[in-house]
Amino acid sequence: MNAYTQGSSGGDVLFVELTKRWKNVEHTVCTSALGEQFCRMKGLTDARFMISTHETEFSGVIRTYVKRILLGLKFAFSVQQLPDIIYVSSDVPCDTFPASVLKFRAKFARKPCKLVQKFYHQNDPKRIISYTAQFFSLALLRQVADVFIGCSQESVDLLKKRGFPESVLYLVRPGVNFAPSVKSESSESSESSEYAAVFLGRIHPSKGIDDLFPVWQEVLLHHPEAQLALIGKGDEDMMRFYQTEIEKRGLSKHIRMLGFVPDDEVSRLLSTTRFLIFSSHEEGYGMAVAEALAHRCDVVAYDLPVFRKEFGDSVVRVPCYNTDVFAQKVVEYLDHGPKNNSDMQIFRTWEQASQEEFVIIQNQLVA
Repeated sequence: MNAYTQGSSGGDVLFVELTKRWKNVEHTVCTSALGEQFCRMKGLTDARFMISTHETEFSGVIRTYVKRILLGLKFAFSVQQLPDIIYVSSDVPCDTFPASVLKFRAKFARKPCKLVQKFYHQNDPKRIISYTAQFFSLALLRQVADVFIGCSQESVDLLKKRGFPESVLYLVRPGVNFAPSVKSESSESSESSEYAAVFLGRIHPSKGIDDLFPVWQEVLLHHPEAQLALIGKGDEDMMRFYQTEIEKRGLSKHIRMLGFVPDDEVSRLLSTTRFLIFSSHEEGYGMAVAEALAHRCDVVAYDLPVFRKEFGDSVVRVPCYNTDVFAQKVVEYLDHGPKNNSDMQIFRTWEQASQEEFVIIQNQLVA
């Protein structure tokens, strides 16, 4: 988890929610001081942490990641006891490069060791640096990884298209946190949120944050009092940039950046807010979408292929990156009310997801 930035990305949540449930396992987690703080806050408390960088606010992505690559490599070369399993939570080089060194060391030492690689989605080619970094990571992983675990059928299919053999590809969909009221009854909560809609996710351009501003400006022409809450964090530079953008557009009274919000408060907001507005441009699965639907909160999102495959008609899908149509759908929704028709049977608990992935890893140890 050496690629952790700040806030709560889907991959970070997936890593903690799965691994904290693995009993009688000795974890050593290579991450930053911020990453350790996140892990402990989310309940992964029985691990040994090897800290790469100690920043208190994440900024300077390239500089910080280069530093973490070098420190990660130092750890990989200096570790005395080689692991049985190398579990790589992202395809960012500060995770994949040190992991590959550990794998090569184990091979030369004739130590049985399996490298399990998580995969989510293909990065947008327009993001040249992250796309190129992922390209080189996957080229390296093709040589060293024993198993790839995708989080959706879409992510597994992407690896197939890249020529990875089906024998090393597995699918484990994430779990969700069900609200107690959702588990026991389907009726709507009598409590009503102060927000017309919420966004839940990392504050980053790839999540379509820039699209939310013109969408909400159009919404306000029809519903002048409508408020939107942005739940999530990004690096400090990104948070300041978007807060400034909100103020420049005169949206301070209508769009609130809530930053990090505890899980129980997220659950309350999803249970009481009319819908999730999800403008993300790239997703491996859509954990925010799944959480919202599991809380009977409707979702308006771009028509990404993964949403079609995983959630079908449970999501109100909009032609990709068309903010005019997106705004129109939001206005229609606010005019006509909830339409939730999600099939709760498509979701499962984190315990089920964790056990499924643990079995895959156990089978590697005896293979």
